[in-house]
Amino acid sequence: MNLFLNPDLWSWLCSGSAVMWLWLYGRKSLWGPRVGLFSQAFWVMFTLTSGQHGLWLCVVLFAVNHAWNWYKWAKENGDGEET
Repeated sequence: MNLFLNPDLWSWLCSGSAVMWLWLYGRKSLWGPRVGLFSQAFWVMFTLTSGQHGLWLCVVLFAVNHAWNWYKWAKENGDGEET
């Protein structure tokens, strides 16, 4: 099987990236929403390779949430730099 079509690979990347963005959010780092938004690419691939199409709603909602938080936090920090 092609490695990139293996849902196990994507599930590990999803889990690892989720732990990372949760930790960054907990530190109130502007990198939290950035990493969270980027990690949605892993969730897209996991959804496609695993056939768990019910996750599409979560992918979209999490992407919107991360994008909104990135915008809101950058606006609160003025120039978008970390505090």
